[in-house]
Amino acid sequence: MEYSCARFTDLPDEILMIIGQKLNNFDVLYCLKGINQRIDSIVHDSTFTSRLSFVKWSKCNFIDLLHCDMILNRYCLQILPDIHDKIKWLDLEASSMKHILCATDYPNLNSLGLYNIDEESIRYLSTNFNDPLLLNFRSSTLLQLIINVQCFDDCLCLLDGRFIHLHTLCVDLANIHSSHEIQNQ
Repeated sequence: MEYSCARFTDLPDEILMIIGQKLNNFDVLYCLKGINQRIDSIVHDSTFTSRLSFVKWSKCNFIDLLHCDMILNRYCLQILPDIHDKIKWLDLEASSMKHILCATDYPNLNSLGLYNIDEESIRYLSTNFNDPLLLNFRSSTLLQLIINVQCFDDCLCLLDGRFIHLHTLCVDLANIHSSHEIQNQ
């Protein structure tokens, strides 16, 4: 019996799409983008680019998938600028949120999931939407915002009118306790 050897790039587009759909979009883009033009055209399909999750659930909290500077830099400098107009939904963790949002503009972004958000991250969102780097993001068509916060106070400063097209806000609270004073100015 003779054995034959086939390379990944020799597979038909349909098979590559099926394989890609079994994987996380984050991994598909990171591992396959840049192999060659044919593979790039496959991974640029909306199946892999419309929703990107940079977080992963692990037992009791969300883990940032961009834990390594090399991965973060590749996404921010190469991948996101190349597919920015195809992204409709981003799931971000607090530690990499600023880098991802500043990497490029997202003209078709309509949903944003924020995880492990603390008061400092929310302050950044509230004050830096006037930052020229985030101006395009501010004027996007954000319709849905999903946030995971430690306490209720952490999400209040997001509700100051900066998201004028927002129609859905989902908040997941880690701790519910009464607040002595709410400052939402």
